[in-house]
Amino acid sequence: MVKVSLRKGIMFLFLVLLAGCVSANTSNTNWVVSPEFETSTGTKMVGKEDKVGIIGMNFEANKPNKYLFHFWGEESEFMGKKLKVIGVKNETGEEIVVVENRGELGVSEINGANASLPTTMKLPATGLWRLDVYLGDSLFDSIIVDVE
Repeated sequence: MVKVSLRKGIMFLFLVLLAGCVSANTSNTNWVVSPEFETSTGTKMVGKEDKVGIIGMNFEANKPNKYLFHFWGEESEFMGKKLKVIGVKNETGEEIVVVENRGELGVSEINGANASLPTTMKLPATGLWRLDVYLGDSLFDSIIVDVE
């Protein structure tokens, strides 16, 4: 009798911990598609105004496409740093590297931003994805996109 109760107790604890780990991947994000905004030069982007934006707003599952990332901020935040983008799927918490150590950012004012860098990205499934944008080893910001 004690063995059965102990097993059930351990199993229950395991399931609670597992559920906590799964929800930890997605619970810290308000999963709302990032807004479209217009820069000072009239260019439309998706992202966070005066922080990070992407030109090339259509995302189709399993279809690579070109995107141009734009960054606003202090030169020291991006000068000489490589871009890395990690995609996190809303429904599953799945993480994939979408862009790995792309280029070295420099100051190049394009479309009203302080820096920009072209990339090619492909997301493997439809639904909401959070794009965690890293400059060097530091998380710069995140953008939520809806992949069709």
